[in-house]
Amino acid sequence: MISSAPHPFTIANYRYLWFSRLASMFALYAMMLILGWQAYNLARESMGVSASAGILGLLGLLQFVPLFILTPLVGWVADHMDRRWIARIVLAAQALIALALGLLTATGGITLWTIYIIAVLLGICRAFLGPAISSLAPNLVPKASLPRAIALSTIAWQVGVIAGPGMAGPLYKVDAALPYFVCAGLYSLATLAMCMIGPVPRPEADKTRGPLQQVSDGMAYVWTNKLVLGAITLDLLVMFLAGATAMIPVFAKDILNAGEIGLSLLAASPAVGAVIVALIFPSPRSARMSATACSWPWRCSVSARSALASAPISTCRWPVSASAAPPTCSASMSAVR
Repeated sequence: MISSAPHPFTIANYRYLWFSRLASMFALYAMMLILGWQAYNLARESMGVSASAGILGLLGLLQFVPLFILTPLVGWVADHMDRRWIARIVLAAQALIALALGLLTATGGITLWTIYIIAVLLGICRAFLGPAISSLAPNLVPKASLPRAIALSTIAWQVGVIAGPGMAGPLYKVDAALPYFVCAGLYSLATLAMCMIGPVPRPEADKTRGPLQQVSDGMAYVWTNKLVLGAITLDLLVMFLAGATAMIPVFAKDILNAGEIGLSLLAASPAVGAVIVALIFPSPRSARMSATACSWPWRCSVSARSALASAPISTCRWPVSASAAPPTCSASMSAVR
């Protein structure tokens, strides 16, 4: 029973992880929104609406390519290195990226090519951060507390999706560089919280096979396990359709003429809708039914992503490695992005 398990917030290491995730989600979604808005405005200075919209698509592609290329590597790294240090290094790097964007914007040195480079760097950071953070939670809380820990992690993500874009537009309206400086501060806090996490039990890494052999075994596992393959395929299709939100700057500037405030409202609206739907099913029985129906496909989806880098994995055992950890639904969507 979930009610008899210790609350995750009674565990100090999990509290630090949750706060780090909350602060980083705030910063991530705020920075990504302003980065797209800034790129679109720069493009509109010399291009039409269609060409400028294409710039937004290119921006998303530049983040996806390193994520796609590095997928076979990042899960293996998460299994063979201290995940806390992976997260600390990546969060610190994102803080420096946000600070650099703020300084470039404040001095007028920001260009489309600068934004392209930043997009690639952010894609690399997100590729390494996802498996490292998502595989930490199962090692920080008892097995009986994991469903509640996953729910709290999802709440942190949803709050970031809503509040991050919600604060980005008004801050940009005050000063174009201000959102980036705020994001740099949030990433710094996330890094500090991650540094507060104590030693985490780690499984013995498989040293009998080389990285390439493990990658090959992982791909074979995904292909032969139809449940995992189906979950990944479904998630991928959903994310392709969800990519339409990248066009929000086009609507805010040239269709609705809503400015920065309207940009924030448009960007936060999908997450607000998700929260409203969640409130429609408030009873514990409905929550248990939803969790039972949704948790395993999501777990399989993200486990399979890590399986590309470290195999074999098992979704039927208590997870002890990044390859088998059942992270939150938000981590699954980030992986597919």
